[in-house]
Amino acid sequence: MKRKTTLIMTIIVAFLVSTVPIGLLLWYTYHETMDTQLEITINEAIASSDKLSKGLARIEKITEPLKTVPAECSTAVINKLIEIEYTMPEVRLVGLVSKDGKLICTSHGLNERFNQDEYTFLLGKHGLKVSGPVKNHLIPQPVMVVSNNRDDGNYIIAVVLPQTTQKYLSTRHGKDGFSAITREDHTEFFTDHPHDTTGVKLLNVAYLKNDTIVAKAKFNDGTVRTLVSNKVDQTGDIYVTIGVTENWLLHSWYRLAMFQISIAIIFMIAVVFMAILVTKRRLSLSKELERAIKHNELRVYYQPVIDLQTNRCVGAEALLRWLHPERDIIRPDLFVPLAEASGMIVPITEWLIDTVIDEFGQHLKNDKDMHIAINLSPNHFDNGQIIEDTNRHLKESGVDYHQIIYEITERSLIPNKDQQPREIMEKLKSLNAQLALDDFGTGYSSLSYLSSFPLDYLKIDKIFTESIGTGAITENLVDSIIAMAKNLNLSVIAEGIETKEQLEHLKKNGVSYGQGWYYSQPLPFNEFIAFMINFNNH
Repeated sequence: MKRKTTLIMTIIVAFLVSTVPIGLLLWYTYHETMDTQLEITINEAIASSDKLSKGLARIEKITEPLKTVPAECSTAVINKLIEIEYTMPEVRLVGLVSKDGKLICTSHGLNERFNQDEYTFLLGKHGLKVSGPVKNHLIPQPVMVVSNNRDDGNYIIAVVLPQTTQKYLSTRHGKDGFSAITREDHTEFFTDHPHDTTGVKLLNVAYLKNDTIVAKAKFNDGTVRTLVSNKVDQTGDIYVTIGVTENWLLHSWYRLAMFQISIAIIFMIAVVFMAILVTKRRLSLSKELERAIKHNELRVYYQPVIDLQTNRCVGAEALLRWLHPERDIIRPDLFVPLAEASGMIVPITEWLIDTVIDEFGQHLKNDKDMHIAINLSPNHFDNGQIIEDTNRHLKESGVDYHQIIYEITERSLIPNKDQQPREIMEKLKSLNAQLALDDFGTGYSSLSYLSSFPLDYLKIDKIFTESIGTGAITENLVDSIIAMAKNLNLSVIAEGIETKEQLEHLKKNGVSYGQGWYYSQPLPFNEFIAFMINFNNH
């Protein structure tokens, strides 16, 4: 019994002794973490404010030429508005507004759908003014509107979409916090969490630090939050505000304290996690893709490309399909990113080119007006292998280089990237191959940026084609994209055509080529040849 008692007492003493340093550590980390988290929040507010300030400064600078254009909605003014809009990926509409808040003109023009009596914006008398969220028939999404005054009393407006606005805000606070663009009285503009921030009541202002306010505030839903607000330089009354609860601050402290106590448990969890991760990796789609390449499970399907002016099938886009033995057909959007991440996309593309030349070689030699489009991944610009592949495949086949169109996505050409994409594109052009920019409008390419690349075609993404006839704001962008392509001397290919209304609209606006399920879904080679012969004979 004594042995047992001694053992119990030893455990109790050891437990009590160990709790003293743990208690001191918890007390210390509590105060340190609270101060650190608050400082982090202050820095986040300052950084977000600086980002928003730079964004507004950029909008102000780029829209400066609109201060001198006539206050009218002529073709020249619309073209100028379109030009300004396409130099700013973060802006989806620019326009002119009269001194009494009525629309004069926008980069989408004015038509019968725009009832000017319905659109009155909050306008600044001097300098920039930010208002929002604005939502009406012209702008169906809640947006931020940036306005600037002109010497004639009228205003310039720029519409910034929510997804762009959110880029200026911190999103790391979870359900216990929010980040917002606010007025001086903390009326909310935009936030990354649906908290009720109207009717905020400041309980006390802790201190002022330059243009940063730290305060306790009570909201209509009864919650009390610490607010950190930093003034935006470009405007007089706009702040970036981060609001966090005590739970958020304490949660960080709790995690830090528990780390030392539960290190053994965490280690065990980590081992289990690693075992699960290794198992999943072995069974992952990436591993299956390696097996698929070895077992010839990949196939090439061809989607017909139609000359919209002559109504003839003049070629196809070569598309990868994975015929999985157990999962049937796996979509390219699932396995192509895996192939890119693992580096397998380069040999897969080489195999695709081999297959296209083997199947289409004779048809391409017999019909020099026929072409085949092949998609290139950004991985192909990391080395010059695609140049060697193009030379080898086409020289041996006798197919003319100009009959191959390489489709390149916008993300392959993002600004600030090195010169490798441009150099490879120029080498491909020197071989007389053709280049198309795929999925245009879904990335951030501007008019001035695109004009510096040696492109032949511009492909309109299907999200824009689908909007034709729907009245959506993206519908107006279709005609703007077509006009921009013509100014750059690029032929336009529209993908995703599904209705006759879409087809007629594209033909009317001078689009050269089209593809989509209105004509045919992607087909195996033999079915494509049968389709092409039948289509061109009727």
